Amino acid sequence: MRRFTVFAFALLLAGVVSWRIRAVRPSTGPASPQDAAMAESSLPTEDRETAPAEAIATAGGGPDPSANDGSGNDPDPDSTAADEFMTGGHTESAPLPVPLRRLLASQSPDGSWGDVEEDFEGARYSRNSATALAVLAFLSAGYCHLSKETLVVEGVVRCCGEAVKSGLKWLAANPADGTFDTALVSLAWGEAYAMTESKLFKELAGKSYARLWELQDEAGSWGREPCTSSWAALALRTADLSGLEIPGTVRARAAEWFARRIESDPSPQDAAAWVLLNQEGDGAARAQAAIEAYPPGWAQHDSGYWYRGTQALLKIGASGGMTSALWCEALEAAVDMYSADAVGRPGDDYGTAAVVSYSMAQVTREIYYRYRGMMRSAGR
Repeated sequence: MRRFTVFAFALLLAGVVSWRIRAVRPSTGPASPQDAAMAESSLPTEDRETAPAEAIATAGGGPDPSANDGSGNDPDPDSTAADEFMTGGHTESAPLPVPLRRLLASQSPDGSWGDVEEDFEGARYSRNSATALAVLAFLSAGYCHLSKETLVVEGVVRCCGEAVKSGLKWLAANPADGTFDTALVSLAWGEAYAMTESKLFKELAGKSYARLWELQDEAGSWGREPCTSSWAALALRTADLSGLEIPGTVRARAAEWFARRIESDPSPQDAAAWVLLNQEGDGAARAQAAIEAYPPGWAQHDSGYWYRGTQALLKIGASGGMTSALWCEALEAAVDMYSADAVGRPGDDYGTAAVVSYSMAQVTREIYYRYRGMMRSAGR
């Protein structure tokens, strides 16, 4: 009997080890006291007691992000290798998508991404907005500042968790000035807080969002460029889902501004922003029709719209609205071409526009998997 018990335990242990080796993406790691202490010592704060001791919203680092939990967030097909090996004392997980590898290789020693301001897809990006998007790319893939797994990129051992941590530290030390940058930085802080429920991140997100509220004009927009207001609308949506405080006047003015813009002949970008800001209303059907009539396509080359438009359709689908299978097919084709274009750049092209391209390639991939999962669950 004793021999049988030992044999059974050995089988159980082998099963656990086998399951761990087959993990597709790294978990965010347990929030042990040692982890919390390390996080406190490396994050920007004057009062260490305000550092994120909880770090991860779910105990023990949460469920394995590689598992399909029914939400439709399927594992990345580029991360299906079933091997895990030791490299120089570091554990390397299954291969990352190429955009994330490029982002790891292109991060500056100070934690930022990008350099001089550059135009990309009709908007002007700086180090602040490029860094915010790079952090958002890692967060969208399930990595936070406590992720432990490392991997070798271009001959150097790198860690996604450290990349996120140093990127957030840089954003905290270098507040955004312009409206466009503030919208994207607020979005990144909102997502970081939503993922970890860190008290420190809540404080930093609150400061960034407070600046975003100040930059809203009396009409309800964030400047003359609709793209900026659209990103601000998504940031507002993230703040709402994260439980961050939003002044009622901010939401009302923004919703009214986009409502006026979609009254007659709505642009798909404005329609998507309107959906993100409104739970229901007379313009819902018109907004949805405008979005679905302008699906993602290589000719338009607007990954920001693809991302926000898919977010809007996800919201419509979650509330019981109909969603378009044609959008899903178009998004898949666009994401494939966009990712190939982004990673087809020279290996040493790590300027601001290149970083934005890698980041948008990653977040659009992630939003596609989520949307595809919703379509599957709806049987469409």
